[in-house]
Amino acid sequence: MDIYRITKLIKELEQVKNPYSYDLELLEFYKKKKEILIMNIKNLLKKEALSVEEYMNAKKYIVFDPKNYLWDTKQGQYLIRKMS
Repeated sequence: MDIYRITKLIKELEQVKNPYSYDLELLEFYKKKKEILIMNIKNLLKKEALSVEEYMNAKKYIVFDPKNYLWDTKQGQYLIRKMS
């Protein structure tokens, strides 16, 4: 589940007038899931080198700029470009 769908679900659950206990539990679950997803995105973008799988996963996020990474055939990873 992506961050946009989670954010939408959180907004919908917050708008429930008389929430049942399971609505509140679900709301807390999605809030935690969103926090974890954001933390994972931040950690991924801090890395100096990304595997192919990590690179493909990171491309899904708006904050990711693929122009900042170059493919290194020797290491088999995408390396962050050093801007000077």
